[in-house]
Amino acid sequence: MWLLRDLEQAGRLGVHVRASISRRLDGLGLAHLPSDIPGEQYAVITLYKRGTPAAAVVDAVFRDGSSKAAEVALRRMNTSRDAEKLQAVTKKVEELANILLDED
Repeated sequence: MWLLRDLEQAGRLGVHVRASISRRLDGLGLAHLPSDIPGEQYAVITLYKRGTPAAAVVDAVFRDGSSKAAEVALRRMNTSRDAEKLQAVTKKVEELANILLDED
């Protein structure tokens, strides 16, 4: 977060700075986890590109909360014969879930 804060040329990660960072990332076609950007400068967030197969899975799981949407996204990836990508995304989703569950 300190790097994003510095790129924003801000001194603190206040609510408006975090909102601005989120808008800028969105404007670049990037999303982030957790969905609420933390205010701690040493916090780590995950960025991912919107519109990718990985984003469909992440959005289905973390944003929509729909296991059906996640299943559909995973099936699309699987039928594209990108098994290696599917395996990598599945691992990353599991890692993200563990991180998010550990924070609560």
